[in-house]
Amino acid sequence: MKRMIALLLAMILCISALGITAFAEEGMTMTIESATANRGDEIELAIVVGNNPGIAGLQLTVSYDEAYLEKVSYTGCDMGNGSWAIAKNLIWLAGSASDVSTKNGDIVILKFKVKEDAPIGETTVSLSTCLVSDRAAKPVACTVTAGTVTVACTHNYDEGIVTTQPGCETEGTKIYTCIICGDTYTDSVAATGHSYGEWTVTTAPTCIEAGVETRTCASCGDTETREVAATGHSYGDWTETTAPTCTEAGVETRTCTVCGEAETREVAALGHNCDNWTVTKEPTCTEDGLKTGTCSVCGESQATEVIPALGHTVGEWVNDVDNHWHVCSVCEEKVDAAAHTFDWIVDKKATAKEDGLKHEECSVCGYAKEGVKIPATGEELDDVPQTGDLNADPAMFILMMFCAAAAAGVMIFKRKVIK
Repeated sequence: MKRMIALLLAMILCISALGITAFAEEGMTMTIESATANRGDEIELAIVVGNNPGIAGLQLTVSYDEAYLEKVSYTGCDMGNGSWAIAKNLIWLAGSASDVSTKNGDIVILKFKVKEDAPIGETTVSLSTCLVSDRAAKPVACTVTAGTVTVACTHNYDEGIVTTQPGCETEGTKIYTCIICGDTYTDSVAATGHSYGEWTVTTAPTCIEAGVETRTCASCGDTETREVAATGHSYGDWTETTAPTCTEAGVETRTCTVCGEAETREVAALGHNCDNWTVTKEPTCTEDGLKTGTCSVCGESQATEVIPALGHTVGEWVNDVDNHWHVCSVCEEKVDAAAHTFDWIVDKKATAKEDGLKHEECSVCGYAKEGVKIPATGEELDDVPQTGDLNADPAMFILMMFCAAAAAGVMIFKRKVIK
């Protein structure tokens, strides 16, 4: 361990002896990153190497403003050779002559905390000492670029000052200032809007014309108007000024109590009151009659009404061989004439031995033609007595009478049930 420290000190002395003039030659670059942070934040800034020709050792002295930053830690990155030693703001890389590093990129990470009371603005982090040597312990030219740390403000703006007062219809302006850093910004102030008073009638409305009312803004004197609806007429009751007649309309009038405007409306004609009727044409069986009414008010004969035709007055049917008809008892006119509608009616059924009889009869008027014979059937029916044969078997006669009585009883029972 003692040997390592001795070797390290020897390297430092050797490099220091080279002097600042060793960097006259152009060569590698060493750049410190920049950052922006708020008060209280921790930041990391890398020291970045570029155009590295191969170095065996280096000595760096970090320089920063302690009013802004507080050191947290410095950490050396893996260079592939040598070892790092850090004491306060001094940083060493001690390597052997036979082993050099050609690494480009981050070589040291600088970690700071931005102080809580740091001034708002920019400060720099730089290298006040930058000594680099190659394997032959010769100085390597190095161009150093400082880093910038910008301390941002978490602005705390005041309530602002109105620089242009707003009007009723125009916006104003207001400037706000940060109480920390003095930064300002300008914002608009909304228009106040008019402050109108009460509406005042400046032109009174009439019955038929609208009026006007006005109000004024107390701030800027602007005026605003609106229409006041016409009041409309205030009419009295209707009065009949011209009486209606049977045929002519009358007139009613009413007058506005405000402006005297008169308004009229028609009263319907009364119409005739025809209650005295005179028959001017008697109706007949086939033609309408007429009657005329006389108005009891004006005496004019204006109303005429139809008396319906009386229609024919008929009795029994009158007929001949082919037709039937009625004869009106009033005008003796022949009406309802039509041909007969005949149906056959059997007067007597034919039997096996005797002829029967039938005739045609009109179903409308009852007119009957002469009877026509129905020939006997010529068929004998054993044990069947002829209708009206008093010589028939008495037992059969009794049976037939019994059946007839039973049928009659059933019919009478059904009628009673139905009722």
